[in-house]
Amino acid sequence: MRLLAFLSFIALISLAADLAAADAATPVLLPRAGKYVAPLLVVAAPGPPGVTLRFTMDGSDPSESSWSWPGPLAITDTTTVRVRAFQPGRQPSAVASATYQIQFPLTTERPVFTPVSLDYTGPVAVTLATSTSGATIRFTTDGSMPTARSPIYTAPLAISATTTIHARAFAGRILVRIGPVTVRLPAVFPSGIASATYRITLFGSVATPTLLPPSGRYRDVVAAHASTATIGATIRYTLDGSRPEESSPELPASLSVERSRTLTVRGFAPGLTPSELSAQNYVLQVVEPTATPGGGQFTDGVRVELASGTAGATVRFTRDGGEPTEDSPSADGAIDVSTSGPLTARAFRDGWLPSEPITADFSFRVATPAISPPGGLFTGPVHVSALTTTSGAMLRYTLDGSNPDASSPVIEDSVEIDATATLTVIGMREGFAPSAPAVALYEIGAGLMAGFASPSLNTAESAGTVALAIVTSAPSTDSVVITYAIDVGSADSIADIDLPDDVELVDGSYRGHVTVEPGTRIAELRIVIRDDLIHEPLEHVRLRLVSSSHGAIDSANAEMDLGILDDDQPPAVSFSADTVTVIEDAGVARVPLTLSMPSGGTIAVEYRIRGGTMVLGVDYLSPGQRLSIFAGDDEPSIGLDLVDDSLLEGSEYVDIEIVAAEQATLGSRTRCRLVVVSDENHNVVVDWFARARGLVAAANNDPAAASRIYALLGVAQRRAARAAAADASVSTAGAVTAASWTILAGLFPAEDDALRQHALDAVGSSSWS
Repeated sequence: MRLLAFLSFIALISLAADLAAADAATPVLLPRAGKYVAPLLVVAAPGPPGVTLRFTMDGSDPSESSWSWPGPLAITDTTTVRVRAFQPGRQPSAVASATYQIQFPLTTERPVFTPVSLDYTGPVAVTLATSTSGATIRFTTDGSMPTARSPIYTAPLAISATTTIHARAFAGRILVRIGPVTVRLPAVFPSGIASATYRITLFGSVATPTLLPPSGRYRDVVAAHASTATIGATIRYTLDGSRPEESSPELPASLSVERSRTLTVRGFAPGLTPSELSAQNYVLQVVEPTATPGGGQFTDGVRVELASGTAGATVRFTRDGGEPTEDSPSADGAIDVSTSGPLTARAFRDGWLPSEPITADFSFRVATPAISPPGGLFTGPVHVSALTTTSGAMLRYTLDGSNPDASSPVIEDSVEIDATATLTVIGMREGFAPSAPAVALYEIGAGLMAGFASPSLNTAESAGTVALAIVTSAPSTDSVVITYAIDVGSADSIADIDLPDDVELVDGSYRGHVTVEPGTRIAELRIVIRDDLIHEPLEHVRLRLVSSSHGAIDSANAEMDLGILDDDQPPAVSFSADTVTVIEDAGVARVPLTLSMPSGGTIAVEYRIRGGTMVLGVDYLSPGQRLSIFAGDDEPSIGLDLVDDSLLEGSEYVDIEIVAAEQATLGSRTRCRLVVVSDENHNVVVDWFARARGLVAAANNDPAAASRIYALLGVAQRRAARAAAADASVSTAGAVTAASWTILAGLFPAEDDALRQHALDAVGSSSWS
């Protein structure tokens, strides 16, 4: 409403500017005709008192019965407005006309009338539609302008007398393209007014019905339907080509035409002449049948399914290449085909055209025979049989390498071959092409060789039983006994494998036997592998063939290596305790380790000495940093060589840490403290070693100097103790200590003046214990 008011205000301003130039006799429309980007309000200049302005928007000239000018007129889409002034006692003015081209995307589309405005000889049903989705159409039939309060169109309007319908569409949603995106927006303005006049004259003929679908050839039942523009008319029909009469059956909404027919329809209505005829010729043709399988080459008779897509059709066929007729044999779903040649099929149904014929070519050939046993080396005569999958085929053979023909002998059950020969077998059957030849060479009396099928095999420890194949170069007419030997190798015959029951220990190796049955070439040597819980490296079992009861052992394949792959998790290595305590004179301090499970291989453990009060070279010797734990070691430990000095000192310690392991993982306890308890005489309670450490710290941090100080201090301590025992005046701890430092100072070589002076300076220090 605010937008319309604004447009009205603009129009009035334009009108005021142009009134001076307007012709008073003819109305003036403002704004002027042209293109506009939005709906607008059109005003007409008023005439003298007593003048009435009337207008149209359908292109016709206004008359005294046209709509009277309502004031500002809203134009929402492209419209031609024609206005005229009428005054009693005077001639109407000239017509003022203006076309406004509105280019605004959010205006509802005008309604469209079906059928169009024309003269009709009977009642018509008028439908209204707009292309704007969700719009509401309102209409009038009394000549008034449709508004937002006019009746809503919901169903076709039955028009039986001359009527003018005015319609307008409101609201709805409109597709609008904004850049690359298309969106649906609500309509802002209603459409313009659409009008249609239907002039009805109730005499003449019923409108000719429209009959669908059109004439043609169809592959299924036709659903026919017809309609006429004459309201209230009844459509009647015939299917025999005759002219429908009022006594003919009424056409239903949909008529099923189930055979080839000519459908003729005609419209009838009271008071009107029956319509012209409308006819369609429907020809129904059966769908072509299908053949499954659809031809090809086969090695035996085949059952072929014949089916048509048309319900009620019968499929008929021929095998001589001719087209089937209604007298040809029917398929009844499927037929058996066992001779080469074309299969032609066609489907028939009463009242329908027969289908087009289809052809499938079938050819048959006997399947290539299979010969058993296959050719090879044999120690004596052999009985050979042959089979083919083609039923009813006859197998003929030759022994000289030539292809058999119809005169060649037949293999009834088997043929005995007692000398070297080439056996050729061909299958034959009437109506089939002969098979491809099957050929096998039999060498009788040739040497028989035996060997392993593979030189090596790796298998998982959890595999259970492993079958090792021993093969001969050809089948034998007799049993072939092969002797083998087993060298357990890195595997354990008790812990890792179970030997076959018949194995015996002969000349330091395990020996057993396998048998290749007559007519075959393979025997299996079965070894049972034990699945233990020990982590261990790849283990090997060596096997070799020793002798054969027939022929010889193939030296190139006489040996085989069986590898056993471990599938157990590696053990975890850790210290047995958080702390280990030993006496200084133990010699070697043992720090025990534990494994979470036994190991079948060598485990390498890397460790480091971390901190502590013990000094390398003084309290213990330089250790290795790698320990090997061999398979079967139940009490592994890290050894640390201790120095058993004569110094009077307290307990000392170092921390040992496991940093890595090979063939094992690290356990939960990777750090252990080693505590070493002194074994010296503690009768003289003097903390002399602490002063000695301070002496070293004051001089330098050289471990060699520290070692020398400790050694010398031990000598001095003993001398001072003996002096104290001999001299009753030297009996206190402080005196012993002072004497010790004095003696120590005298023990230093001349070149260690600095250390000697430190010792002398310590003589005058206060006593401590």
